[in-house]
Amino acid sequence: MKKFYFLFFLLILCSFNVRTTIAQFQLQHAYFSGNNICNYFRNTGVFNEYYLNIANGLIWPCGSYYSYVYTTGLSAACKIDNHLAMFACSYWGELYPGYVSNLNGIRNSDFKIYSVKSYDNATNNPDYANWYKMIPYGAPYKDVNNNGMFDNGIDKPGIPDASQTI
Repeated sequence: MKKFYFLFFLLILCSFNVRTTIAQFQLQHAYFSGNNICNYFRNTGVFNEYYLNIANGLIWPCGSYYSYVYTTGLSAACKIDNHLAMFACSYWGELYPGYVSNLNGIRNSDFKIYSVKSYDNATNNPDYANWYKMIPYGAPYKDVNNNGMFDNGIDKPGIPDASQTI
């Protein structure tokens, strides 16, 4: 459930159209490769679209020319205060980075796509070094010292034993 909340709060659905708010935040892309499947993610809720030439973005196996999905929009559901909440995005991307508090959208440069791989560390990846900024919003981590809280420099960002976490 912790993994879902991280994704949910990182990419909160708001009633803003990306085309009208795109100037208010930086459009960001991330590349993901796991289990020999390669694809792309945007911070607007769009994934599986290769953003440089608007081509198919889910490739399997990685490195081949076999592409299976052109584009996809994120869909998610959860319970908030015992009420069902859900959203679904089109391939235009209706989300923006940040969170909602008292019906107000909160955004700043800390809300971005973070990508860490199993071999990363704070020296070679700034996302690894800044992962602590997203811990209050449910970012997953391996609690190395088993104290129930994230200790920067001790605990390991990302889903435990995953090759990559976005």
